[in-house]
Amino acid sequence: MNKEGAEPTSAEAAADPAPQPLNILDAVCVLYFTASGQLSLLVEILAAANYKILLPTEVLKEVRDKAKRQRWNIGALDRYLHQGADVRIIEIPEISAAQTEAAILLAQVRSRHPNVVDGRTAASSSADLGECVVVTHGILAHRRGLAAVVAIDDLKGQTLARRHQVTCFTIEDAFSLALEHGLLDTLSARKAYEKLRRYGDSLPTWEAELKSRLKRERAARKRAASATNAPTGGDASESSDR
Repeated sequence: MNKEGAEPTSAEAAADPAPQPLNILDAVCVLYFTASGQLSLLVEILAAANYKILLPTEVLKEVRDKAKRQRWNIGALDRYLHQGADVRIIEIPEISAAQTEAAILLAQVRSRHPNVVDGRTAASSSADLGECVVVTHGILAHRRGLAAVVAIDDLKGQTLARRHQVTCFTIEDAFSLALEHGLLDTLSARKAYEKLRRYGDSLPTWEAELKSRLKRERAARKRAASATNAPTGGDASESSDR
């Protein structure tokens, strides 16, 4: 055992790895992947990137309510939640009541949502609550020294996250990771993405957004790999200037 205040030994450091980064899901991402029968793909993608997947209770309610209205099948989500391993439910304690840090922060976040008029919002209103809860969890994670991103695809929700310096994770990011980790080839990724667009026609087309982005990212990875493998000395310098 290392003495208090001393630097940890290498063995202790190895036994105490850095915590997993968090990916806090909003409703859109969950709904589209689940309704299209591809929730297992989303979980696999986030696991490959070593994310701990968190789903706030308010978001879960929003997912179920919208799925019921649209008559979308989200049974796969319930199966994951019952297993309790891949997707974990989180709550803001006493969200509508006492002066907890989380409840106070949530009120502040809601007051800055782009849909709020004149700085006022009804505490009991469910409008945009899921996005605000997701961003609040992101802020709380950062305050505790944890890496966290929020999976928000709505533009106003992304604006809210940026106002609080919380990084957004989009559906396009998920497909980029799938290709980066070899979970899908380009053709399979495109087919999976088109399945999502049946449930979310606001998503950009593959050609408009993902095709060019993925091409840029592949080129960047290739340049990084070339730089890593480049020989040292004058020859490397000379070839880089060509």
